[in-house]
Amino acid sequence: GAFSTKGTTVSFSQFHLKSKDGKNTGDWIELINNYNIPVDLSLYKIVVESENKSKSFVFQIGSSLTPMGKIIVANDYYRYVKYHTNKSILGGLPKLKTNKTTILLVSPNGVIIDSYSYNKINSLKNESVTLISNEINDIDKREWQVLIK
Repeated sequence: GAFSTKGTTVSFSQFHLKSKDGKNTGDWIELINNYNIPVDLSLYKIVVESENKSKSFVFQIGSSLTPMGKIIVANDYYRYVKYHTNKSILGGLPKLKTNKTTILLVSPNGVIIDSYSYNKINSLKNESVTLISNEINDIDKREWQVLIK
C-alpha cells in the first residue's frame, strides 16, 4: 500500500524535559506530520505516564497539522513563546519529568499512533534536557539522542 506499516501519519520528533535557568521555555513536545496531507488532530491525546500516574492533553476540535508540518504542545504556552514565536504552538501539556516516563499519542478511537519511553535521565541542576529523534518515519530506523546542555 501507499503507507508503510512501520510508519505513522504523525509522530513525536522532540521532547524537552527540562530547561536551564537562563532560558526557561518550560516542558514541550514537538509532533511532526510525516505525510504531504493535512492531519486533523481533533480529540487526539498525548498521554504522559510517570511515577504510576497518567495525565493527558487532548487536542481541541479543529486542531490540525499542516502537510509535512510540525506543532509544539507546551506545558506553559507563555513561557515557550517568550523564546520561540515562529512555530505552531498549543499550551496545556502535562509536566514532563526526567524520571522513567512513557509518552503516548492516541487517536480519538483509542489507537496508539506513536509512543516513546525513557528511563531516568540524570542532569545537573542548571542543564537543559531535550530528546531529539532523527525523524525517520520507520519504527525500526528512528533513533533518539539525549541532548544535555
